Amino acid sequence: MRLNRIKGLLVLLSTIAVLALSANLALAEENKMDFGGSFEVRAISQAKNSDFLFGEPSSTEVVPLGAGLNFRGDLAFTPADQVAAKLRLGYKTDSTMQTDSTTQTGSTLPPAPNVTFTLDRGYIDFTPNSLLSLRVGKQRLAWGTGYAWNPTDLLDLPRTAFTAEDDPEGVVAFRGDLALGPVTGQVFLVPSTDPGSDWEKSGRAVRFKASPSAVDLTAGWVKHGTDPAAVTGDFAYSLSGVGLHGEVLYQSEGNPRADKATKDVINYLVGADYNFPGGYYLAVEYYHNDTAFKDVPELLSYLGQVKDKYIASGNVTGYPAFMQEYLAGLIGNGGATRDHLFVRGSKTFKEKYTAELMAVYNPTDGSVEAQPRLEYAWGQNTTLFVQGLLVNAGKKEAEANLIPLRNRLDVGMKVSF
Repeated sequence: MRLNRIKGLLVLLSTIAVLALSANLALAEENKMDFGGSFEVRAISQAKNSDFLFGEPSSTEVVPLGAGLNFRGDLAFTPADQVAAKLRLGYKTDSTMQTDSTTQTGSTLPPAPNVTFTLDRGYIDFTPNSLLSLRVGKQRLAWGTGYAWNPTDLLDLPRTAFTAEDDPEGVVAFRGDLALGPVTGQVFLVPSTDPGSDWEKSGRAVRFKASPSAVDLTAGWVKHGTDPAAVTGDFAYSLSGVGLHGEVLYQSEGNPRADKATKDVINYLVGADYNFPGGYYLAVEYYHNDTAFKDVPELLSYLGQVKDKYIASGNVTGYPAFMQEYLAGLIGNGGATRDHLFVRGSKTFKEKYTAELMAVYNPTDGSVEAQPRLEYAWGQNTTLFVQGLLVNAGKKEAEANLIPLRNRLDVGMKVSF
């Protein structure tokens, strides 16, 4: 009964927001519209230095050279002071990520480039006064304070250290913010995208934000579908020019590993960053992912048990699909093993050049993924860049050997408008 009341309230608030937009569109005397975006073109080279699956050579074929395009267009529409709408469209293609196509007659066509059209944003903001704001549509919730990972952000699409998007694709959601003096209360609802799904499979959360003594604090409760509820919190603080931040998630009696005993889960992240004299910048983060395994042998042991159950049930073909989905879920949550260290350093020189290095180190198996980048500011809105991805898998049974990973080099140009 309580869930039905909450659901009804959220539907009512969403209806109010849509009606308010319609009224303002009809009454506004002067509409404002802004357009912006970016266009990026890359030449891509790949090398098979670490193309393994569980330590064994993979048969995956990779085109050594290719090209990539990434277009993003933003349209912001403000029909009145209290109402705003935003639309973001994306187009991506990468000819090094190709798949075979099959005709109706069964013949195989040459590999085709992976082309994707996306609606990254599409939402309406309604702010009737300084206390209340509502947002309905596809949006980025962007919880947490971490640069490389966000363990508290359970409702957004997964984002890890080497997700190249500065502002990734969002999710369809309702968000309501209410200013309660020094505290802001927030309500979130993310409907499930599964066909025929009900209220219990949606994501919902309540959060409170405050800034006592210049410390930004957030605490919340979140329920992601049928998963056990979690309590989350994060903080950000500047101490003598050093930025400190952290996140923590607690899930009582969680079951992150299917078919294994339930356990309490505590995921946490702590980090710091500092701008040094001379244009140097350094950021570090440590992430403990309690939903993952202590090491790769433990994960392989678990996957072996699941495989035996599939074979015993006669469903041999179901295991590869399960394994692929399960690994993707673990890696999308920040890694297949528990502990990771992230380092990001950059240096700006001669005002136009910026050299940057990002790296993720797994202390359990000694694997390293590094991304060096060199940028040149060519004019006000154009950047030329060279970027690589270097992989050192460490031990044979290492996290970097779970999926095919390859050295790669990108050379390209990005134009913002």
